[in-house]
Amino acid sequence: MQVLKFGGSSVATADNIKRVLALAHAAAQRTPTVVVVSALSGVTDALIDAGRRAAAADASYREHLQVLEQRHLDVVRSYYPSRVKVRCSA
Repeated sequence: MQVLKFGGSSVATADNIKRVLALAHAAAQRTPTVVVVSALSGVTDALIDAGRRAAAADASYREHLQVLEQRHLDVVRSYYPSRVKVRCSA
């Protein structure tokens, strides 16, 4: 059994995610594999910043969350361009 962990820049773009999927698929062909995926590059820090802003009653946290949301949707749309048509909102 092996565990593969990806995060940060390795899952920052659709092209990078495709590489991760290819690596994980190839690894799983050889031995049982668990894949762990963490946040896109910079997302953890951005969430902490948004949380601090919200805790300080700084309404700009909403804008920061919208930027993060858009970033994730952009990655998904670039991976599945014809399938993603909705926009989520907080």
